[in-house]
Amino acid sequence: MDLEKFPLEIRRMIYAHVLTFPGPIVLVENPDQTHASDGGQLQLRALPSARGLSSALLRTCKGVYNEAISYLYEENTFQFPDD
Repeated sequence: MDLEKFPLEIRRMIYAHVLTFPGPIVLVENPDQTHASDGGQLQLRALPSARGLSSALLRTCKGVYNEAISYLYEENTFQFPDD
């Protein structure tokens, strides 16, 4: 079924459920990535406690992305490494 056929209020409930996390999303350096291959930029990943989040919904289509992206970045708190 096409998600965009649901009323906006229902879609917003879905976005909030899938893209928000109750605590801070702790980001740590990803030891699986080498800095040389990505131009020396730090690669981060979320700790397992935030793994319930799924950004796959954002990759379905531009319409869903545009409606839902704010839930990921505005409704969550991100904690970055200190160094």
